[in-house]
Amino acid sequence: PNSSVNTIYTLAMSSHYCIDTITQSFFRHELGLEIQDSFEMCDYDSVYISPTVLYDIADVIWSTSYLFTDTINSNQSAIWATPDSTMYYYCLAASEYCEVFDSTLITVYNVSIDAIPDFNICDGDSVQLSAISQYPGQNIVYDW
Repeated sequence: PNSSVNTIYTLAMSSHYCIDTITQSFFRHELGLEIQDSFEMCDYDSVYISPTVLYDIADVIWSTSYLFTDTINSNQSAIWATPDSTMYYYCLAASEYCEVFDSTLITVYNVSIDAIPDFNICDGDSVQLSAISQYPGQNIVYDW
């Protein structure tokens, strides 16, 4: 049955002088899972992913494989993710009766700095320092 509420069905059968009835109860259980669609981070950083489990109380399992061949949490619904490269993290919430699945994409930006070799200047001289972004079109902030 497709019902949005708990439902009891009754089946009555009769044959000449005899009647028999049976009842079947259907209990609707709901489970929902909400995770931010994506995160952005720099390499060697971490991002905190905390899902929202809706309706029933559930166990939450995280993996970097959609087949859940490598579970990465131990009885904690929220995790700190530290991927080396851009990848998906998959989440499964399971209650006694239901399972729901969601994923989030973590984009990792690799940032590296190259410096010119050290050099000497005399007191009173001036030097111009500059930087060139390895990521054209992105806003990069430099602090000297």
